[in-house]
Amino acid sequence: MNWADSVVPEEEQWIPFYYEEDVTNISNEQNEKAPFVPITIQTLNQLIPFMKLKQSDVLLDLGCGDGRIIIESLLQTQCNEAYGIDIEPEAISQAKSHYKESKLNKPITFICDDFFKTNQIPWNKITVVVMYLLPSIMDKLYPLLKSKLSHCRIFCACFKMSSNIPQTIIRSSSFPDFIEIKL
Repeated sequence: MNWADSVVPEEEQWIPFYYEEDVTNISNEQNEKAPFVPITIQTLNQLIPFMKLKQSDVLLDLGCGDGRIIIESLLQTQCNEAYGIDIEPEAISQAKSHYKESKLNKPITFICDDFFKTNQIPWNKITVVVMYLLPSIMDKLYPLLKSKLSHCRIFCACFKMSSNIPQTIIRSSSFPDFIEIKL
């Protein structure tokens, strides 16, 4: 049994988990946060090959939650380094715990901060960005993505950015929805 067997739900058992204040904050324009909805292991195992990560890639997960996307990505590919950022201290604590349990011997830096305001991410070093976020959050991220990460391969997992956001879809899958975009 690997670390993910105990923390990543099976498709049939999947129940979204929300922090109580997230449900309230989701409609609050000034302090909007994404609810924590864990990606399933089946979806994750389809996302990772879709990203085609290389040894030279440095992966950034915006809204990393408990770290499952970047931990499994580094376990299953040649990618050697990753960053995960989440605003929830509990999520970052879980991510660090899962990283230890995984016994992964590649560096992952977990950052507890607001990705709209952080100065803790080495933006120029990042080559691949993955987002498993609600469309409204991704749309608000557009200025940040455009200004700091337009040099990256950007992947949206399961949700798309709004059609009014200037983007080029490089490739996509049918189900689950994975999209590689260029800004």
